[in-house]
This record gives sequence, C-alpha cells and structure tokens, in this order.
Amino acid sequence: MNDSLDRYAVGIDLGTTFSALAFINAAGHPEILTNEEGEKLTASAVMVQSDGTVEVGALAWDDRSMYPERVETEFKRRMDDPDWRGPTADPKYSAVDLSSFVLRKLKQDAERRLGQVSSAVITVPAYFDQVRRKATIRAAEQAGLKVQRIVNEPTAAAVAWLDAGGQPGTALIFDLGGGTFDVTVAKVMDGQRIDVIATGGSHRLGGVDFDRALAMEVDKRFKLLSGGVSLRSKLGESLGLESNCRDLKHKLSKRPTASLHAGTGAVQHAIEIGQSQFESLIDDYLSLIKMTIESVLDDAGLGPGDIDRVLLVGGSTRIPAVRALVKAMFGKDPEDRVHPDEAVALGAALMAGMGQAREAPQELAPAAVERLERREVNDIISWAIGTTVLDSHSQQMINDVLIPRNTTLPITETRTYFTTAANQTQVECDVTQAALDDQKSPEDVVTLARSLMTLPAGRAAGCEIQAVFSIDVSGDAIFKFVDTQSGKEEVFEINMGWGGSEEARANAAQFDDLVIR
Repeated sequence: MNDSLDRYAVGIDLGTTFSALAFINAAGHPEILTNEEGEKLTASAVMVQSDGTVEVGALAWDDRSMYPERVETEFKRRMDDPDWRGPTADPKYSAVDLSSFVLRKLKQDAERRLGQVSSAVITVPAYFDQVRRKATIRAAEQAGLKVQRIVNEPTAAAVAWLDAGGQPGTALIFDLGGGTFDVTVAKVMDGQRIDVIATGGSHRLGGVDFDRALAMEVDKRFKLLSGGVSLRSKLGESLGLESNCRDLKHKLSKRPTASLHAGTGAVQHAIEIGQSQFESLIDDYLSLIKMTIESVLDDAGLGPGDIDRVLLVGGSTRIPAVRALVKAMFGKDPEDRVHPDEAVALGAALMAGMGQAREAPQELAPAAVERLERREVNDIISWAIGTTVLDSHSQQMINDVLIPRNTTLPITETRTYFTTAANQTQVECDVTQAALDDQKSPEDVVTLARSLMTLPAGRAAGCEIQAVFSIDVSGDAIFKFVDTQSGKEEVFEINMGWGGSEEARANAAQFDDLVIR
C-alpha cells in the first residue's frame, strides 16, 4: 500500500452539539473511533483561552457557564452568515473557523490510532443549502482535510441501517439531533441500493431548543418562589441553567417526573417538572415536526401507510413524546437498529469506503473492497436551482427553476431563453437557489453566482441563450450559459467536493500554530 495514501476510509458527523468520526476496518465494517478522552462523541464546543490557545470538546463545554465570553457552541447554525464572529472575547472566529477546530481535533484524535487522515466524507443536514455546504467544505480544508463528498445526514444514517441488516422497502428516516431536524423518505431496493425520494427539515430545530424551553419554565417557577429573582440575569447563569435543563430533559426521557435544584446565592429551590409538562412546553416544536413529516410525504407522493419502517436518528429521538408522535402517525414502532448517536458517522464512513472501493481499491483491504463495491446510493438535491429571466407576459423578472427540489442526482437540464431587444450587447447570467419550486420572486431566492456575458453587437432580438445546468452525484455542479449564435459561454462551477482553493489554503495557514486540545 502506498504510504502517501490514507490507510482507512473515514466519515465524519459534524454535529451542532456533538460530533463523531468513524472508519472502515479491514473487514469492511464501520467503527466509531473514540477521541483522546476515550469518548465516542466530541462536544462541538470551542473555548479560546486568554493566550489564544484553542480547546475543543467536553472541557470547553463544561467551562461555558464559567467563561461564557470565551466559549462558543451551536456555531453550525451560523454557517450561512459570513459576518458572524464568536466568542465575544478576542480573538474572534467565524463559524467556519470554529467548525474547523472541531474537525481538526477529530482528525488529530483519529491519527493517534489510524495514522494519516487527510480526507473524509462529511455529513450535513439534508436541508443545508449550497452556501452552508460550501462553508462546511471550507472548514474541512482549514482543518487539513480534503472532502471526498458531502453527504446528507439522513442518507448516511440509512446506509448504516442497511449495513446493519435493514430490509428492502420504503423507509422514513427521522433525524432529530441537538440543533437540526431532517426527514427523508428513501427506498431500499435490494439490500444493496438506496434511492432517496424526498427530504425536508429545519436547521434550527433540535434538542437545544427543548433545553431552552425547559430553562424558561424553570426560571419562571423560580421567580414565583423567590420573589422575582431570576436564574438568567447573566449570560453565564443562563448557559448554566440550560446545561442543567439538558440533564433534566434526559431524566424526563426515563421517568415521569424529575427535579432540578436551582439557585443563585442564598436563594435555593427544587423545581419539579413532569413529563407531560415538558411535552406541553415543546408542543409547538412537535407540531412543526408533524407538519414537516406530512410535507415530505406529500412531496414523495406517499401516505403514512406506504412507509414500511421508520428509522430514528439523533439523540433527541429518545424523548418519549417524539417516539409517540412517530408511532401515532405511522401506526408502528420506530426502529433504532443502529445507535441513534452513531448512525450518521457510521454511514459516512461506509460511503467513504464505497467511494474508495470503486475509485482507489488499493487503499482498502480486499475483504473491505468486496463488501463495499456493490453498494449504491442515489441521493437528491434538497433545494430548487434556477435562474432569473424576464417573463414575456408580465414583463417582470422572475425566478425560473431548472432543477426542482427532490430531483435525483446526477441531473443535466437544458433550457433555451432569448434576448429581449435588438442590439443587445449584454445578458445577465445567474444561478439561484430556492426553498420551493414555485418561488418566483427574485427577492425570495438566494443568488449563488452571477455575471454579465458580453454579446456581439448589431443583432436582432430573439437570439438564443441556452442554459445547461448539471449536478453530479456528489453535488459538484457546472452551470453553463451559451450564446448559440456566437458560441460564447459563461460557466460557473459550484463544487461541493473540490480538492482545494487558494483562498482555503491561505485561510488554513493562519491556524497552523494553533494548539487544539
């Protein structure tokens, strides 16, 4: 085996609250790798010490109530905001930077056992748009990792479930983690192939929201008992209360009532919460979860009776009310054949192994190649991709979707447009992203790329401009606009698994001297 190559295929679940790394062993099976502290999960928490040292993981999480100005969590929810910076104390970092620190720790911990780790499959919520996916890749590059492929979290979980003996049929993957929620419908065709049909979700719905709902209720009760004293008057106190309420939530997943001893200074009280009271606190979130499931089923053209099994992924699926909601909707107990905290990372490692078995089998043991090379996953695009054009009827600019959401990848779509005026010497070419196929207003979409294409002078109106949009199985996209008469082209490449850019390498250089603990 070439010493310059990674010895193992690696997959990473970069989570809002916890992250994990898995690898493919010599027999072709996925394993979760423990970190330096001996834990399978690494807290997605970063502490910046006064001397600039960066600390990642459980110690950073434990210190967030004591040093709230130096600890940052939940930055995954900020991946679409290039202007956001945290923590509040200097030095400040972007969400991409903070994510890169978590990835670097996972990489360093893995290399203590596996040797060189230079590439990985990394997962993201299915509902992450292109901006957030691109940001995730930049974070990986800054951590010294080449992204083999970006994979949707529920898709990875379905792969892990299939590997663990899942049976053919139509499955709904219900992924409710610490900060995000995804629902995906997929068909398992023959024990080797998974076809994703539809997906939906929210990147701001998860266990941390339940913790905050509990914290607000505990604070309200504490105020009544203490004559108006609040447990949330300072940031550190508020974060400490949320951490305690997270433990309270875990207790309520196992028993009908649980107590929290809370106080500030000499004022101390025990607050008891019942499971039914907790459920009422998160009722709005449960309603949103139900609506999302119904929407995804509608997109898939299916009803609850068409679903053969429901697969639970993510730590928040342990909440009894969540399980009860799923059972009530589908009339069957959900499955958790694979550990809900580990399924995504295990599936990511399997997909890394599948890619290596096809493209670089020399990097894997023969037994692993034989086990993985026949597996196949056909995923979809979660957002509608289009371009803005002038509508000939309304004479208004509209967003025209070329690739609808839930389209199976790979896909190539060609559409012909026409210049609108004689002697037109320019045409604006852009690529847009929309949450819904029928979002027509340019104000409601995100522009992924835009430029002006110069046209020859002296031509009549109605000259053809062809738009050719192509996205491959890993999300790498080429969007081409062609003036058919002159042959002039405007091409955008939005690569979701590219090998590296000068900008990313420059950004990575500034972190070379950081100590990640």
